[in-house]
Amino acid sequence: MEAKLGITTCGESITKTYGISQLRQFIDLYIDVARYGTYADEYHFLRLYLPEHRGKRALHFPSVSETALITRTIIKHCSQDDADILSNKSHFAAKCREHALPTPAILAEFENGVMTCGSTPFPSGDLFSKPAARAVGDGARLWRDGTFSAVALIETLCEQSKGRYGLFVLQPRLINHPDLQPLTNGALCTLRLVTCRSLTGEIDLLPPVIRMPNGDSVVDNLAKGGLAAPIDIASGMICGPGIKKHAGLGSVTIDRHPDTGTRFEGFQIPSWRDALDLARRAHRVFPSMIFIGWDIPILPEGPILLEGNPVWDTNLTVMPHGITLSDTQFVPCYNEYLRTLWSKIEGSGG
Repeated sequence: MEAKLGITTCGESITKTYGISQLRQFIDLYIDVARYGTYADEYHFLRLYLPEHRGKRALHFPSVSETALITRTIIKHCSQDDADILSNKSHFAAKCREHALPTPAILAEFENGVMTCGSTPFPSGDLFSKPAARAVGDGARLWRDGTFSAVALIETLCEQSKGRYGLFVLQPRLINHPDLQPLTNGALCTLRLVTCRSLTGEIDLLPPVIRMPNGDSVVDNLAKGGLAAPIDIASGMICGPGIKKHAGLGSVTIDRHPDTGTRFEGFQIPSWRDALDLARRAHRVFPSMIFIGWDIPILPEGPILLEGNPVWDTNLTVMPHGITLSDTQFVPCYNEYLRTLWSKIEGSGG
């Protein structure tokens, strides 16, 4: 069924673009579903239909949901309190303030139809609202200065907070460092830095990525049409083409930003060492977490913590680099923690 779905959604486009027959695609996807539990979306996004990618198939995890399940299992037994704080933007901001970690100010919060904290008048300038406990840019909105009244803004966010998103937060709009303007349509771009804590307490980083908005999007998430490009961790320089999702091919690579024409490879990220130091320092504030996927924008005054994700998109980390999770610290680190966790469970008789 999954193989048939994959051919229905993308088979014709892949054949037209790469000359790979739909029968070949069906056979490969059928094998991957049976042997590895691969979903069609994963097969297409990772472009496992390309012959040069087939050799690494066994090194990929079956899906992002598979790694998320592993992550949630360890969090449940080891780090639920820290994960709950990270998952809520309001609680995360308070924790950052407590430890003097730079993070955006929260001007107001809205829950169950009421503004629960904050006061008017709001500061002049553009504002940004988003659900406190949602990911991939769901529910985010830019409020441009001069196009709304405080009354209308409050009414809208009070109404939205009654729905499926729950708690909303209102923040000042963040502005990119001027050196990053060539990589954006004007909306905020962010670094995705995934930190990893070993059992000895050392904080390491997985391969870093920069996410970039384009078109008319106000967020940089891949799920909302954003772009992602790999960064060389030693130099802080973009080290390859960008990627974006594609309805017919799963994903495509692009050499330049579609809005500005700026070439990705060789582009230097400003304040790079400061961003790495901030990610490592922030992870130590959540000591029970193994991995944290940080979203860090670089502002004119330097890097700032936008949010930390206890469950993070592994594809966003590996796909721009053209690698698999097996090429990173992910497998040995999780194996180490799973062995420790299993010993605890056995010892407690759980």
